[in-house]
Amino acid sequence: MRVPDTSRSQATATHSGTHEVRGWVAVVVSVVIGLITGVVALLWQGWSTVLDSSVVLPWGALLGVATIFGGAWWWGLSTRVRWAPGLVGLVAFGLLSVVSLGGQDTFMPPLSSAAFKVAPGAAWSSLVLMAGTVVATIAALLLTARVAPARPPRR
Repeated sequence: MRVPDTSRSQATATHSGTHEVRGWVAVVVSVVIGLITGVVALLWQGWSTVLDSSVVLPWGALLGVATIFGGAWWWGLSTRVRWAPGLVGLVAFGLLSVVSLGGQDTFMPPLSSAAFKVAPGAAWSSLVLMAGTVVATIAALLLTARVAPARPPRR
């Protein structure tokens, strides 16, 4: 009688070699990924093209939002934990919020009518980056929830 080889089926059942990461490891790595993607998005948000005084293409901010989405979604798929992309996006949004506070020496201009008149490219980039981070986080959460299995309730 032939015995089936279960070692191969167990290795492929973990979704291409990834495994579930839970607990403090998932939290710490989520925070680190959120900080890294937030800093990268912050540095890229300054790249915009002002075609006219009223037409601004904030392509750097869109690239930064894509980076936050990619990092959050990748970590959610890698860990198979549904809340991981939310924490990544929350940390990235928190970092962007902190650097936008302050006086005249901030990395991001304030979202005011004066900023839109004086520096429309920077103001639109800030708006796209802040709103896009929220949208990217929600999208990563929803896409991860479709793939990651729900944990059974604890007894």
